Amino acid sequence: MKIKNFKTAYIFSIMTLGFLSVSCEKVVQLDLNEIEETYIIDGMVSNIQDYNYVKLSKLAGFYDNQVGEGVSGANVVVEDEDGNVFTLTETSQGLYTNPLLIGQALKKYNLTIEVGNETITAQTSIPGNIEIDTIEIQEVTSPFFAGDFVGFVYWIDDASAENFYRIRAFENSKKTSPLYISSDVLYNGIRTGTPLFTNELYLNDTLRIELMQIDKQNYNYWTSLAQNADVQNPPAAPGNPEGNIVGTNATGFFGGYNIAIDTVIVE
Repeated sequence: MKIKNFKTAYIFSIMTLGFLSVSCEKVVQLDLNEIEETYIIDGMVSNIQDYNYVKLSKLAGFYDNQVGEGVSGANVVVEDEDGNVFTLTETSQGLYTNPLLIGQALKKYNLTIEVGNETITAQTSIPGNIEIDTIEIQEVTSPFFAGDFVGFVYWIDDASAENFYRIRAFENSKKTSPLYISSDVLYNGIRTGTPLFTNELYLNDTLRIELMQIDKQNYNYWTSLAQNADVQNPPAAPGNPEGNIVGTNATGFFGGYNIAIDTVIVE
């Protein structure tokens, strides 16, 4: 694809690698079954209809660091700053949606969940609009890459505000990218690109890019997850991430996203 004449900054987003540690010391686990179960919230409101949902699950036991089964029977409501109320219904176990809920840029949204004896709340906002400028495919011959091609995604940062981004990449409809997150501290107001080095691309493959603009609180949450979890499929709870969920036994995040989506075929 033809590259427009903008000054371009390349960024390398945060990616977490897991390391295997080996020890000859005996690990002793205390009996902590009396710890109350924790509700895990993974919610988002965005400008894309299919990307508005709340996933409610639970985590039980001190040593359990993976999200458990979905929680049914909750009352889940999202309200925007104009007073419009959207009641979400359970479409599968623990997944709550409303097809009428489509987020708008520069608006605030409140989440309220009533489950068991708990009332859980959160507030988020959707940043301004974002567009993908270009997706570029480059052929590679290095033995360090599993595929024959590497994808690059470019966008133009808005100089008038502090901006934060999250990127998801899908190969042939399968999400294969780790967690790409960044802030514009090094590229404020200029054309910016990031390589998607972990994607294994070959001829005729389809690469789908989701470029998400997020707020600072959302950025901090994903940064803390990247430092404490497997970010290929990160759970919502481990490592005490900086979430925005308010509740006695609840954690996770309810985030606002302004999303741009584009797809290219490797030719």
